[in-house]
Amino acid sequence: MTNVRSDSNFQKFLELANEIILPHMETLSRKKSRLISLDDYGKRTTDKWRNELKYFCEHVLLSDPRFSRVDKTLWDTHVGIGRYKRKQRLETLMDFVDSNVPDYETIKTESHNCLNDISAEDYEYYCAGILNEEGWKTQVTKASGDQGIDIVAKKGGICLAIQCKKHSNPVGNKAVQEAYAGASFYGADVGAVVAPNNYTASAIELAKSLGVHLLHHEDLKRLCSSVLK
Repeated sequence: MTNVRSDSNFQKFLELANEIILPHMETLSRKKSRLISLDDYGKRTTDKWRNELKYFCEHVLLSDPRFSRVDKTLWDTHVGIGRYKRKQRLETLMDFVDSNVPDYETIKTESHNCLNDISAEDYEYYCAGILNEEGWKTQVTKASGDQGIDIVAKKGGICLAIQCKKHSNPVGNKAVQEAYAGASFYGADVGAVVAPNNYTASAIELAKSLGVHLLHHEDLKRLCSSVLK
């Protein structure tokens, strides 16, 4: 990691960076787990992850208007000089983001553990609550006659039909089929399955062909109607 002197002003700068990172933590964590791999010699390769970090720092962190209110001379004092200053500034931010992004399995396990004791029905209301906080208007359907759909959510001209599956094992094809059929029954634009665990390979393949979204409940915190169109 690039060495920087630590003082109260520079720490405030990093705290601001952390504040901007937090809403994207789930996405970054997923990408980190996917983009870091082992090469043919068993060595850890991080080139793709470093490229992702560079993109994030340039297009998210450094483009955030809150950074314009920070005294840029902090970088002159603490991060390199001359023609290398911009490169070292970027490398410092990339290292900082990397050090603050946990492995995705850690996030998923922590999230799953906190939901261990709730029922399947409570999980439906938990998911609906997340959507409500994000500006969706939701309706939790009745247990009988729901046609496989547990939540109907509307926002930005999109109607989303969701099947919630609080399973301890990866979710399979049946949930995808029911979400697809249920979305048609409710006249929804999009069908989705939400679960605290992974999906089987066949479920992922089927969902892709049917246009059904496979989500973790944490995804609901950043679910935009535009990405579902």
